[in-house]
Amino acid sequence: MSSELPALVREVMDSYCALLHEELPHQVYGVYLYGSTALGHHNPRRSDIDFFTVLHKLDDEALVRIQAVHERLLKQNESAHKLEGEYTQLRDIPRAQRQKWYRYTSDGQYQWEDMNNHIAWYQLKHYGLTLFGPDAATLSIDVDWEDILDITKRNIHGYWARQARRNPEDFQSLDLDVMVEFGVLSLCRMYETLVTGEMVTKEAGAEAMLARLPERWHSIINEAIRIRECKGDSLLKYTPRELIVETQTFIRYMSEQCLTQMG
Repeated sequence: MSSELPALVREVMDSYCALLHEELPHQVYGVYLYGSTALGHHNPRRSDIDFFTVLHKLDDEALVRIQAVHERLLKQNESAHKLEGEYTQLRDIPRAQRQKWYRYTSDGQYQWEDMNNHIAWYQLKHYGLTLFGPDAATLSIDVDWEDILDITKRNIHGYWARQARRNPEDFQSLDLDVMVEFGVLSLCRMYETLVTGEMVTKEAGAEAMLARLPERWHSIINEAIRIRECKGDSLLKYTPRELIVETQTFIRYMSEQCLTQMG
């Protein structure tokens, strides 16, 4: 395992790999990391630990063993709740063979999902960190930049359009900080990725937008950075409703910028 990993991530993944081999002897083909950790900026307060585990066989017995791994890990390491990732069989990685992968979420849920997260596939292929098994670059992952453009357009026209259209009053029961951080930083990362052709973290995307975008948007970007880094109190004098409206305005603006960039 790479000694370059943050100590928190290295410790929990060492324990995870040990338990995985104990519960599923001779069944583990490879364990990989993607997401912010693989991109070089793991935020210990905010980042999940995104993993991708490839097994030789993913049957009912394996599902029971997987759940045992996570239950045991949660008792051993308080950072285990940050793990979020997918399990699949080696034979199901090629696009033509993909059906569903077994997903473990950071809130402790297990669910079957379609294997259509092109962003995860792209990160694994181009940025994946190998913790065990053959190098991530050798996996038969069929994904290209057109897949990234396709999912980005669908997300803008779908999820982000719905968020921008919602009545601001609907957000009052939600955590406003989460809304601002996730909405603003996600769109910053999306645009910087489109401009550079490189996957970036939310933090890197925000810093880039402070250089790229008009000063009009700097205050809401800095607010999102402040929230993510848990630094002090807000300097903005917005009411909760005004903060939501400003975030929605930024989402609409950045959505248009992204669509223009994609042509």
